[in-house]
Amino acid sequence: MNLKRTLLITPASDEELIRKGRTTDADALFLDLEDAILSEEKARTRSDLVEFLTSGPDLEKSVAVRINAVTTKWWYEDLIETVTAAGGEVDSLIVPKVTEVEQLHAVDLLLRQVERNAGIPVGEIGLIPQLESAEAINNATGIARSVDRLTALLFGPGDYAASIGVGETRDGTEAGQHWEYARSRVVNAAREVGIQVIDGMYPDTGDTQGFRTACQRSRALGFDGKTVVHPNQIHIANEIFTPSPQDARRARRIYEAYTASDHGEHGTVEVDGQVIDEETFAMAKEIVEKATEADELDDL
Repeated sequence: MNLKRTLLITPASDEELIRKGRTTDADALFLDLEDAILSEEKARTRSDLVEFLTSGPDLEKSVAVRINAVTTKWWYEDLIETVTAAGGEVDSLIVPKVTEVEQLHAVDLLLRQVERNAGIPVGEIGLIPQLESAEAINNATGIARSVDRLTALLFGPGDYAASIGVGETRDGTEAGQHWEYARSRVVNAAREVGIQVIDGMYPDTGDTQGFRTACQRSRALGFDGKTVVHPNQIHIANEIFTPSPQDARRARRIYEAYTASDHGEHGTVEVDGQVIDEETFAMAKEIVEKATEADELDDL
C-alpha cells in the first residue's frame, strides 16, 4: 500500500532539512521544487537536488519530488533532469496546480519517454496530482481517472481558497466546514479509482490541538494522510491516520473469517454478531493492510 499518513514538506534547496527529515517518522519526504524556490534559483536547486539524491545518504523513506506546474517553463526540465539522473531514488512526482486531464496526459507521455531512456521500467514512478483550484475540484473525477500511474490525489487548501475568493483562514475554521465540499470531491474521486488521498498542510506549527482537530476531521472525511510542515506534527498525524488497536483487531477477525469462508461462498459470515458482506470485507482488508504496514498489527 505504501502508507502516506505523513508527507514532510521540505524545500529542495535545504539539504540539512532533508537530512533531518530522513530521521523522522514521516512516511515520505515531500521535496519541493515549486513554491519554496525562487524563480531565479529553480535551475540550480534542481541540479543540487539531483546531486544530493544520487550522491548523498540513503534517505530510507519514500521520496516525492514536487515539480513545477505544467503551465510554467520549468516543469519539463524538472521531470527530465530529476528522473534521468535520480529516477531510482524517486518514488513519485507531485504535479501541482493540475486543472484538467490533458495536463496529466502530457506529464505521463514525457515521463514514459524519460523512463525508457533512463532504463527505468515504464510506470515505475508514480504521479500525485495536486488539486488546488475550483476548476480542479470540478474536474476531480476525470483527473483521478486520467493515467494509470496515479498513486494518490493531494488537496491544496491554500491556493483553493484563493481560487474561490476566500481570504486566509485558520483552524478550527479552516479545518471545519469551509472545505468539506471540496475535500469530499477529492476523496470520492480517489476512492472511485482505488488510490490514496492526502489532505493539505496546516501552517500553524505551534497550534498542536488545532492540527489534531484538522487531522481528525480529514480522517472522518476519508483522507489517508496529511502533508506536514514541521516534525512536531508527524506523530499526531501518524497516530490519527493509523487504525486504532480496536479497529485493527476487529478488521483482522473480519478478514480471517471472510477469507476462511471462501469470501462468503459457504454461507453467511458473521463476526461479533454482524453479517459480513463483500463491502465490509473490503474495508476490513484495507484496515489490516494499513495496520500491518504501520507495524501495529503484530503487536496486537
